[in-house]
Amino acid sequence: MKNFFTLLLFSPAFFAGAQTTLTFNYTGAVDTFIVPAFVTSVTVDVKGAEGGQAASSPQQTVNPTGKGGRVQATIPVTPGDTLFIYVGGKGGDASPNVAGTAGYNGGGAGGIYPSYNSSASGGGGGASDIRLNGITLGDRIVVAGGAGGNGTNCTSTSTGGSGGGLTGGTGALDCTNGNTAGTGGTQSAGGNPGLYTTGDPGLPGSLGLGANSNTVGYSTIGGAGGGGYYGGGSGSLGAGGGGSSYTGSSATNVVHTQGFQAGNGEVVITYTITGMETPVGGLVASVYPNPSQGLFDVVLNANGLEDVKMQVYDITGKPVYTFEEKVLGSFAKQTALDHLSNGVYYIRLVTNLGVVSGKIV
Repeated sequence: MKNFFTLLLFSPAFFAGAQTTLTFNYTGAVDTFIVPAFVTSVTVDVKGAEGGQAASSPQQTVNPTGKGGRVQATIPVTPGDTLFIYVGGKGGDASPNVAGTAGYNGGGAGGIYPSYNSSASGGGGGASDIRLNGITLGDRIVVAGGAGGNGTNCTSTSTGGSGGGLTGGTGALDCTNGNTAGTGGTQSAGGNPGLYTTGDPGLPGSLGLGANSNTVGYSTIGGAGGGGYYGGGSGSLGAGGGGSSYTGSSATNVVHTQGFQAGNGEVVITYTITGMETPVGGLVASVYPNPSQGLFDVVLNANGLEDVKMQVYDITGKPVYTFEEKVLGSFAKQTALDHLSNGVYYIRLVTNLGVVSGKIV
């Protein structure tokens, strides 16, 4: 790491207004973001995943797959909060006699009916969500629903219900004959199963989970439900319903878009440094030299200074260095951070007299 600039860390507005955007893509595992110091809200753009395609042999006419939902919002946070980021995976595409797999984070799994043209249904798309200081479904503060999976129905595949919106989209039907497709999840219940007039129905969605395709009769080739705040129901001879989206009551500037996202989901977080802590007790600190090759000195002097805790954070708010010391009136510490990557870091000095902070590059 290099290019540490000399800082006088006594201005309460020093470097206020610096904006950072982080993009979280699908990995099949949870990511984390620790809210940095001086950040009191984040703007989020959360997108659920697309549903999977159905298949048969010979292949029916192929209709488009359902797309995942989108939620844009501003969320209040507290420095030190941990946001757990779940990015939904696209529902798996089926092939003859091979069901589409469940999309990560709540998508349902498709099914197969070998005796009916080797038919197989698509998997439901996974929801994308953000959870505050915990990993349970009850910790979710923003959810973007995933789309339902496509089903096989008469002469063509049927398009899965769109993910997103306060109520997820209902799956499509190629031919009705009194049948119904899986419906979307709502704000209080999972989507209803699709019904087949002379056979078995699909399955209902539930909290956080799109329904799997049923395992008996023609209902096995109904599309699976999309994941969401509440998941979509699976179809019978039709497509699965989409999962619903959600924001907590403290969210502002909320915009829901249904059927937006193709492929895997995505989560984008943008935050702004809104100001620095105001020092007290005449604290004046400096960080030098400029330029540096990763070895720099921190000096802090003030009457009555006794306790100093030095913290360095990376741009995501993750602590990368901490040092504590008892002192008498002055603090001087030479620190080596040359093992870290080049970039922007934040330094924070917590003392018995107050706090001083700033940005190092």
